[in-house]
Amino acid sequence: MQTSITTPSVGLSIDSGYIRLSTLVQKIPVNKATIWRWVRDGKFVAPIKLNGILMWSTQEVDAWIQQQKEVQ
Repeated sequence: MQTSITTPSVGLSIDSGYIRLSTLVQKIPVNKATIWRWVRDGKFVAPIKLNGILMWSTQEVDAWIQQQKEVQ
């Protein structure tokens, strides 16, 4: 069984491919409230709960970022 190592300072789960909100807003430079509004409105990928912590899939976030670049 493989365990996940989380680095709290950056909010990144090293082997799982998930990031916390604090890291997400560094990748997508918008306010945390904007992220939550986008999630609520269906404009951004929803987080999942891992060990009681809301996290976003880096794969889904990167795909969303790429999609936004293609739209522009």
